[in-house]
Amino acid sequence: MKKLYLLCAILIALTSGSNAQSHTGSMIWKWDTVICYNEQDLVIERLIQSFDENGFVTGQLNEKRTSGEWVNDSRITNTNNAGGKVISSLTQLWQSNAWLNYSRVSVEYDFNGHIILESVEKFSGANWVNYIKRSYSYDGLGRKYPCYRSDGPREPGKTT
Repeated sequence: MKKLYLLCAILIALTSGSNAQSHTGSMIWKWDTVICYNEQDLVIERLIQSFDENGFVTGQLNEKRTSGEWVNDSRITNTNNAGGKVISSLTQLWQSNAWLNYSRVSVEYDFNGHIILESVEKFSGANWVNYIKRSYSYDGLGRKYPCYRSDGPREPGKTT
């Protein structure tokens, strides 16, 4: 079961960037639903993606199969710029029949559309707490490399 669940998780991770593009750039695959099965061939999870009128991903809903019913698990809500690039992404978890904030990511781009700043915040109590900030630079060929990373609070006693 772990292998199949891992395969499903890998598929979700690979495709959650909305579009998977081939090496030649000639194919774009947009998906709206991924279904995961266990070793007994039973449906255990599904990921549903939503799009705006321009085809840009606006959200993802992850549901678990429990007693024959689909039950909310988590969701991601994106805000996109005019070019379709994600500028903010809110992750919420379904707990006690309500959506609870978990994390949010904010992204800034340069004039070429390259990411120059990513900020990750975690929700703690009633407040958003800075967790990680990353800034990037690009060489003359447009290759990205990290310039600066600032990690947020760590668990007591942890050094890495």
